[in-house]
Amino acid sequence: MRTRAIDDLVRDAIRSGARQLVLLGAGLDSRGCRLDEAGAIEVFEVDHPATQRVKRDRLHACMGKLPANIRYVAMDFERDALEAKLIESGYHPAVQAVVVWEGVIDYLTESAVQSTLAVLARLLAPSSLLIFTYTHKGALDGSKAFPGARRWRSWSRVSGEPFLFGFNPDTLAEVLKPHRFLLQSDASTEEIAQRYCLPLGRTEPGNRAYRVATARRVET
Repeated sequence: MRTRAIDDLVRDAIRSGARQLVLLGAGLDSRGCRLDEAGAIEVFEVDHPATQRVKRDRLHACMGKLPANIRYVAMDFERDALEAKLIESGYHPAVQAVVVWEGVIDYLTESAVQSTLAVLARLLAPSSLLIFTYTHKGALDGSKAFPGARRWRSWSRVSGEPFLFGFNPDTLAEVLKPHRFLLQSDASTEEIAQRYCLPLGRTEPGNRAYRVATARRVET
């Protein structure tokens, strides 16, 4: 559900004027290749070089030649500066962009999340859109009950990638405001599943605690 929702948000942002797409912590995200709208703009995939090697090998195997508009920004997030790496790769801070930060925030510390928001505030031109996923903070600290939350908290710890950070939807707008981002939408994947699937007569559960949000970069 989150993938379909984010795809539509990216398409809408490009149609509304975004000329750069940044996939932050891209992993195996293939939007740069499979969304027609992305083929007409510059795409910057930011991730660890080891992950990028695996991804590029897979893409070569199934596509042959990689799209010329995709820039692979190899970055060690513990050592390298995001701002410098993107600009070195041809990113233009004065040009409207859309940034996808999917499936990453959960594994970061609060300070790392705040630092990244500060960098994005400097990098993004006004009217640029930030799309991100996060887990409800109450599901992580146990202060709010969600179906299955205890099970997936345990699973994340056992997997070696524990969930570290979440936002409170009630205060998210205020958290974003100092970084010059205006919250525009925020919905759980359960709500998104209902939006997409009910008209088709399908039932998808989604997740009440996992959310997709968008924020617009504003002047002040």
